[in-house]
Amino acid sequence: LNKDLSKIKLLTNNFYAIKNKKINEVNKINLLINECKKNGTLPFAGIARCAFISTIILNSLLSKKLINQVDHDNFFNSIKTISNEINLDFKKLKLSKINKKSFLNIYGHLRPSTYSISSKNYKEGFSKYFNLNTNLIQNNSNSFTISQLKIKKINLFFKKNNLEFSFDTFLNFAKESIINREKSKFEFTKYINEIFINLINYGKKFNIPRNDFEHIDINKINYLFKPRNVQKLKNIIKKNKNENLISNQIIFPDLIINPEDIYFFEQKNQIGNFITLGQAVGKITYIDTNKKIKNLNNRIVLIDNADPGYDFLFSYNILGLITKYGGPNSHMAVRCNEWCIPSIIGVGEFIFNKIKFKNTIFIDCKRKVYKVIE
Repeated sequence: LNKDLSKIKLLTNNFYAIKNKKINEVNKINLLINECKKNGTLPFAGIARCAFISTIILNSLLSKKLINQVDHDNFFNSIKTISNEINLDFKKLKLSKINKKSFLNIYGHLRPSTYSISSKNYKEGFSKYFNLNTNLIQNNSNSFTISQLKIKKINLFFKKNNLEFSFDTFLNFAKESIINREKSKFEFTKYINEIFINLINYGKKFNIPRNDFEHIDINKINYLFKPRNVQKLKNIIKKNKNENLISNQIIFPDLIINPEDIYFFEQKNQIGNFITLGQAVGKITYIDTNKKIKNLNNRIVLIDNADPGYDFLFSYNILGLITKYGGPNSHMAVRCNEWCIPSIIGVGEFIFNKIKFKNTIFIDCKRKVYKVIE
C-alpha cells in the first residue's frame, strides 16, 4: 500500500510540470498517458485491491457474527473520502467563503463518464450539474467504536486463521486503503481530463469535432504528429462511426458465460447490492448528463454507472440512489455508505429499464427489497 501511495504522490507532483510544458498537443498527450499508466492507474489498481481485500475481511467478520451490520455500516460511515471534501468546499462556495474559480481549480476536471470526451467536466458544465440554491445533503457521520469483548474475539479469530495483525492494525489499513483508493482515482482523472483538453484543442485546428474523438483508438494518436495524416485520421473515424452504428444494434447480456450467449440469452433479474440499513421512498429521477440536471432534492436518483464524476449528486439532498452497473466495492457503494444513503448498486439492465420510467419507488435496504409504487 505504501509503495503504491508513494507513486500516486509522484503522479500528483508531476501533473503541472507536464501540463505547463511548451510542446505540441500530441507530445503532451503521450507524456500524460505514460505518466498516468506508470504512476496513476497501475498503483491505483494496487490500492483498490487493498481496499477490496479489507472489505472482504469486514464482510467475513459480519458473516461470522463477530461484528453486526450496525458495526459494519458505522465503520464505512466514519470514513471521509474526497466526496466529503467536495461537499465541504461546495458549502463554502454557497456561503461565499471561496469563489467559483477556486472550487473549479480543485474539482473542475471531474466529469460523469470519466473516460468519455463528449461528457462535459465540472468546469464546463458547472451550472448544469450544480445548483447553488439547493440544500446540501447532511453527512450524519458516526464515529466508529466497538466493544473490547468483540475486539478480543476478532483478534483470536485472526490468530486462528494465521493473520498476524491486530484488529486495530487492520482497521487503520482498511481506512487508509479505502480513502486512498478514492483519492488516487481523483488524482489520475486529472490526467484523463488534460488528455481530453489537448485532443479538443488539436481537433479545433484541423476541424475534428470533439465527439469524433470517441471513435478513435488512443493508439492512433501518433497520426496527429504530422498534419498530412489528418485526412487518414478522419477516414478512420468515419469507418469506426459506421461500425459503431452496427454494434449498437446488438444486445449482449451483462455477463457472457458461454459462446451461445452471443446469439441468444435470457435477461435475468439481478438483486443488486443494498447499501446501508436504511429505507427511502420518493419520486424517481433518471440522470441524463446530456441534459441540464433538475433539482434532485428529495429524489431517488437513477444513474447508469457507479462513476466518480457523479459526485455532484451529493451537493443535493437526495433520498436514495440506484445504479445499473457496479458492485459492493464500487465508487458509489463507498459514497452511499459514507453518506448513509439507502441505495441499490448494480441492479442490471433489465430491472433498471423497468424502474427508469416509473414514478415512485420504495427501498428497504435492511430487508433487501424494493417496490415500485406507481
